[in-house]
Amino acid sequence: MELIIGGDHQTFRLNVFVDGQKRPKTVGQPGTVPLSVSREHCSLENCPDGTFLLRNLNPRNVTFVNGVRVMQQQVTQQDRIELGGDHYWLQWDELMKIFPKPQLVMDVTHLADIWNQYYTEMNRMTVSEKRFNAMRGILPVFTMGAIALKMAGIGGDGLMMTMVYVIAIGLSLFFCVKAFIDANKLTKRREELKRWFMAYYRCPNPECNRFLGNKDFELVMEDGMCPRCKTKFVMAEY
Repeated sequence: MELIIGGDHQTFRLNVFVDGQKRPKTVGQPGTVPLSVSREHCSLENCPDGTFLLRNLNPRNVTFVNGVRVMQQQVTQQDRIELGGDHYWLQWDELMKIFPKPQLVMDVTHLADIWNQYYTEMNRMTVSEKRFNAMRGILPVFTMGAIALKMAGIGGDGLMMTMVYVIAIGLSLFFCVKAFIDANKLTKRREELKRWFMAYYRCPNPECNRFLGNKDFELVMEDGMCPRCKTKFVMAEY
C-alpha cells in the first residue's frame, strides 16, 4: 500500500491519499499544517520486511529524515520525518491507523492435540456409560425372572434357587447404588473436561483469545482463521 501525503491549503490539515484514491483521509487538527507542505509532498509505501519506502515527490519539496534532507530513503517508525521548510513533523501513530495491519499467522498445532484429547475423552465416557447402562438394564430383567420363577415354583424351593434369587436382588441393589455414584462422578468429570477445553481451545492470538466453540478442529482449519480477529491458522510441519 502506498500513501500520498500532502497539505490541504484550505483547512491546513494533512491529506493522505490511499493507493490513488480520489478522496483523501484527513489527519490532525485544522490549522496545524504549514504552507511549506505541498499538496502532494511525499509518498510512503510499506515494504514486506516491515520498513517503509519514503519518496519526495517533487524536487521543490523539502523532506527530512532525522534532520537530513532526502529524496528517497528506507525508513522505520523510529525515524523522524519532517516536511517543508517549517519542519512539519509527521506523526507515525496517525499514519499507522491508515495502513492496514498485516494478517497475523499463528501455529495452531497444539489446538489439534487439545481437540483430539477432548473428543477422545468424551467418547470414552459415553461408551463407558452406555456399557454400564446396558448391564444395568439386564439385571432387573434377571431379577424379575428369578422372582417369577420363585413365585411359580419352577426350579423348586431348593437352596440353589434361593441363592439365585438373593444374588439377583443383591446385584440389582449394588448396581443401582453404583449407578448413582458413577453418574455423579461422570457429571463432575464432564464438567471438569469442558472447563479445561473452554480454557485452552482458544485463538492463540493473545489480543483475541476467543473460545473456538465445540467446532471440530478440521472445520476450524477449513475456515483457516479466527472468526473474530482473522488471525490465520497454520499447522507446523512435522
